[in-house]
This record gives sequence, structure tokens and C-alpha cells, in this order.
Amino acid sequence: MRGDPYWLSVKCPSKCVKCGGNILPKDRALFFPVGRELYGASCGCANDALRKFSLDVEHEENYSDK
Repeated sequence: MRGDPYWLSVKCPSKCVKCGGNILPKDRALFFPVGRELYGASCGCANDALRKFSLDVEHEENYSDK
């Protein structure tokens, strides 16, 4: 869906929004378009962020009015 996070290959040196670790060009990272947040894969923050996002989506699907 539009606004969902997606994996990308970083083009410019960046920092992980969660831990502040360096994300170098060609590193994989998880980008959240809403909020423009970048989470590094090498530091493990991307997997944690994706897991939390998936749980939030599942929770929303289970408890929303259908």
C-alpha cells in the first residue's frame, strides 16, 4: 500500500533513525515514506522496525470495523 515501508539500496551516506548507526552507500535499509525514516539493516534496526510495523498492521486488521 501507499505509505508502507520498503527496502532500498542507499545511495548517499545516512544514519539509522533508531540507533544513529552509519548506513553507507549500497547498504540495504528500510525506508518509511510516512515520516521519511530510514532504518539500517546492518545494525538490525530495520528488522525490528519491520516486525513492529507488521504487528501493528495485523492488530489493526483484527480490530478494525469491517
